[in-house]
Amino acid sequence: MNKYSFCPLDIAAYIKWSQLSSWEEARLLRKLWPLAPQWLDPQACGKRFSTFEKRVFQQLYHLYTRGYVDEYSDPAGILDPADKRRPLMPRQHANMETWLKRITLLLVLEPQLPYIRVDIPQLVAQLKIRRLTKTLLRHTLTAARRLGLRVARADGQPADAPAILAEGTVRIGLTPASTARLAELYGDSAWLGDWSAIVQPQADHTDKKVLDECEE
Repeated sequence: MNKYSFCPLDIAAYIKWSQLSSWEEARLLRKLWPLAPQWLDPQACGKRFSTFEKRVFQQLYHLYTRGYVDEYSDPAGILDPADKRRPLMPRQHANMETWLKRITLLLVLEPQLPYIRVDIPQLVAQLKIRRLTKTLLRHTLTAARRLGLRVARADGQPADAPAILAEGTVRIGLTPASTARLAELYGDSAWLGDWSAIVQPQADHTDKKVLDECEE
């Protein structure tokens, strides 16, 4: 089960990346609200949907005014000084943390996508992280576990830092505990899908084409 609760800024960053219409933004927030309080920070998001919605749109406005586009942007744009919680990863790896949060929300919102395939060296380069190290990978794997993510090798076996350094490519999906909890919250068995039940997407790790190609 995830040990991290999303705040309005996390949701706003996902909306910014997704480039949703106003109608789609409202629909996304209604879809996320049943996840409170297990997946949404109750203090940051509030106890009512109207409060949650207002705070997300406030953060979305601030992202636009700061010129924040996506996880490749200046990490300072996504860091909230008012958030006193301990970050998932060291500040120098804030872009990786933001990327992991976005992928988690993508997997939560799209149950037909049981995992994505990621070229880790390419991702690190695109996120403008200086170099790929075991320390970075250990922090990444720890953050992934706190988010309720499972990181596996290309053959589906559990991945550790040495294996990722050697092979480069991993699969990232929600853990069985996370999918079971989502199915319980939504009353939908779609979140209980097996990784082997879908053709592996032939897309890279960050593009919205991941969803399009899975649906074709």
